[in-house]
Amino acid sequence: AVIPVIVTLLSTKQNKLAVCLTPLLGLICSIISWLLTTKYFFEKINIQTTGSNLSMLIGNLVALLSPCLFIPLLNLIKPNENPYDFVSMRRIALIEDDLINTNNSTIVEIERAIIYLKDNSRFICFLAIGITICFIIIWPWPMFASSYIFSETFFICWICFGIIWLLISFSIVGIYPIIQHFQTIKSIFRLIYFDIKTFLQRD
Repeated sequence: AVIPVIVTLLSTKQNKLAVCLTPLLGLICSIISWLLTTKYFFEKINIQTTGSNLSMLIGNLVALLSPCLFIPLLNLIKPNENPYDFVSMRRIALIEDDLINTNNSTIVEIERAIIYLKDNSRFICFLAIGITICFIIIWPWPMFASSYIFSETFFICWICFGIIWLLISFSIVGIYPIIQHFQTIKSIFRLIYFDIKTFLQRD
């Protein structure tokens, strides 16, 4: 669903049919190609053969790239009659802890929100590109070119780094938002509790 999401965010011509069906069709094609590749090269399908690098590589490539075929076809079958107007996104108010936002945002507030989002988008783009280059080029290519074989110590460090990376990622994505918005979450659950309590008392 990577390419459908990208096209949805960047294109006004993406229709609902392509959004809903492309990931499903990509999944079906990837499973078929995965199993057919396994059958063709290994003549049997089992846990060992389906777990081979070649079979998984082809299955993943089909899953990733098949939307490049399905999205144009589905958009041609039923073009989007009401292209999305990205200008309407400017009406979304900027939420900051030290500001009280209202639905009646002024032009100055809207422009300030746009500048704020653009500045942050640049930072995110540079960060994403930097991390991608590190993980795809700077880190693996030298080891591949030198035919490096992991030693036991290096492998242990590699695993430890991976675990630390996952823990940090989980903390940022899963734990920090809960801590940051704990009061809001608490208020929502309190309101849900009172709503349920009121509903039960009526009965």
